[in-house]
Amino acid sequence: MNQNNESNEPAPAKHTPGKWHASNLRIFANINGLDRRVAECYRPAISGEYDGGECEANARLIAAAPETAAERDRMKEINNDLLEALKEVLSEIQAIVDDGTLRECDVNNHLSIIKARAAITKATHG
Repeated sequence: MNQNNESNEPAPAKHTPGKWHASNLRIFANINGLDRRVAECYRPAISGEYDGGECEANARLIAAAPETAAERDRMKEINNDLLEALKEVLSEIQAIVDDGTLRECDVNNHLSIIKARAAITKATHG
């Protein structure tokens, strides 16, 4: 855990649990077999003409938020695993260079090594 109370583990969800769905511009969560309204969409105050399709699309987008967040968390976990594996591979390659089996210039100029290092930098330094 770092100084900002962040960890590699996703924080527990604080939203209404259950599978969400949209119906007539309302968003419901199914809790213990019962639909409970958690939100409702309205026409934006600045728009001139009512567009029910836009409001319905907004309701569906909101209803998909819990699944989207769960997928984001799953992808973050996979990304962390891949990042650690990539770091280990580069470390093993460096060990081969250090023992003299490979020449450093061969490794440092290899496009896949350059890409791997760039990916690690991007993932760890934004």
